[in-house]
Amino acid sequence: MSETVFQNRPLPVWQTVKASYLVLFRNAGLALKLGFIPLVFGIIVAIYTFTETIESGRETEVTITVDLAFLSYSGPVIPLLNALLLVPAITAWHRLVLLGRDDPKSNLRYRIARAELAYVGRTLIAVILVLFVSLPITIPLLWFSASLASSIGPFVLFLIVPASAVLMAFCQRLALVFPATAISSKFSFIKSWEASENNTWRLFLALVITHFPFWVLNNLHPISNDAYFLLFSVALEPGPIAAAIFQVFGTFVWIASVFVMTSMWSWSYRYLVEGEDIVLPGERTA
Repeated sequence: MSETVFQNRPLPVWQTVKASYLVLFRNAGLALKLGFIPLVFGIIVAIYTFTETIESGRETEVTITVDLAFLSYSGPVIPLLNALLLVPAITAWHRLVLLGRDDPKSNLRYRIARAELAYVGRTLIAVILVLFVSLPITIPLLWFSASLASSIGPFVLFLIVPASAVLMAFCQRLALVFPATAISSKFSFIKSWEASENNTWRLFLALVITHFPFWVLNNLHPISNDAYFLLFSVALEPGPIAAAIFQVFGTFVWIASVFVMTSMWSWSYRYLVEGEDIVLPGERTA
């Protein structure tokens, strides 16, 4: 059996980002269909867990805390369940980008089959690998930061940022295994590392640019509730109804970000591993 030789050609960053968003815009209905179960679950939990703080004073004032970034549940059970519910949607979205709508192997539906179980298994392996690799970085940093005076705190942050960037670069080199798993292709972490050679910073840049709009939306809430009122153009006083609306909006943003990021990794796999150009499924040439 011959060993695969990858071309390692430069990843077109902007084209990858643009294609990732266009897939979502052109398949919004499919996104709602695939994301319906995790979306409903996320909305129910989000509305249930929004917090109300009653402040004492002349009048009772209700303050709403809204979290749009992965809904910040207390404890690991809810986020883990949310992630598991997303796996069938993510694998189907990988197949949409890599195979297209017309391929009978696409199976563009919410299902739990061998590919989905393998996806969960690969994710667990990746988490273990990342934790193992991060130990030589995190342990010295934690010891160093604990031994420093509080006045040197910014210096610790200066060390943590590049260390986190190195760890993120390592993660990027492994991530190409996930699109392959979704289409039941035999593709190892070692091959992912080889296929992404000379493209670490491009993958990182594509990841940052793709995620940036969602990061902005996820971080609007520290500004003020007024930002949301202007965004929705609704005349609602801060309270349970407004919080529910904002949480529903946040859940939609979260699901959309998952599909766009999935597209980004699928396009990267298609370009770096399969050697095909980045174009939308409907624009493929024979």
